[in-house]
Amino acid sequence: MQTTEKRVNRKGRSAFTLVELMVVVAIISILIGGVFKLLGAAGEKSKESVTVSRMEKLQNALSGYYAEFGSYPPVMQFECPDPDLQRKSADRTKFEPAEGQPWEKANRAAHSQSVVYEFPTVRGLDPFIDLVFKGTARSAGIAFAGSAIKSDSWYSVQVFKYGLLSYLLPRAHIAWGTEARYEDLFKSPQWTGRPSLPPEGIDYLINQQLEDENHTVARWLPNFEKIICGGSTVMGIDLAEKDTGVTFSSIYNPAAGGMPYVVQKMTIRDGWNNEFYYYSAAPYQSYRIWSSGKDGKTFPPWIPIDKVKPLYDQAATWIADDIVRFDH
Repeated sequence: MQTTEKRVNRKGRSAFTLVELMVVVAIISILIGGVFKLLGAAGEKSKESVTVSRMEKLQNALSGYYAEFGSYPPVMQFECPDPDLQRKSADRTKFEPAEGQPWEKANRAAHSQSVVYEFPTVRGLDPFIDLVFKGTARSAGIAFAGSAIKSDSWYSVQVFKYGLLSYLLPRAHIAWGTEARYEDLFKSPQWTGRPSLPPEGIDYLINQQLEDENHTVARWLPNFEKIICGGSTVMGIDLAEKDTGVTFSSIYNPAAGGMPYVVQKMTIRDGWNNEFYYYSAAPYQSYRIWSSGKDGKTFPPWIPIDKVKPLYDQAATWIADDIVRFDH
């Protein structure tokens, strides 16, 4: 008697065999896998689009800065541009062998000209800082007891970090504001750029800078609407990237027995939540901004990768997905 491939249940309807069920499950799995792959590709494409969009807005601001001042932002080298070296935490005027994985050292060197803008917090944030850092770090104002920083070297005491955004955002509007601050910190040569205050005092200097920003930075500030990590509403523009809130940097403080101090910061990130990179050499007539891409790894563009064997093969892989914009 001939057998059939399908079993018949008690009501006479055909039932799936085990093989058929396995085929159906396999097909569904393939379809689900394809959907997730498409979603993943769409997600990566979205992150790339966010990155390119923010870079274009950053370029617009840089063009505005160049039109006003005749050069691109002259950002100093806060970190060592050599991947094999790093600044000592206790004495940042000196160097020591760099630590970390090769790509970590390369990323650090590529950040030698920082994007971030750092500045002391307002007095009202002190309780919040104590709560967040649980006594392991204090605000810059408390750490220095409200005294002016006498040294004019950022490498001696890092209170203000004038990265790229400190030239493109309204520095005084952000750092001075309307809330109570530790005023003595703003009397330091690091903020004023001069060895001593003019007879008119710090208020005169601040008000002068506020006026300058009102007719310079205001022109390109709308480019940064809703894309600044740690941003706030400044000069009527909401700079804040969604859900980032107030952001801080914790910095080693040799003047206070090693207790780190905290400053507020603003920065701009790519679609993968990594900070952008910036490079411009004197006389600052050209620049390069870039994202380290999906893998989060990059290499300093001023070092020919074919000159750094055996890192060449790795470095070539790191920069393969970088997204780069520049102006000559």
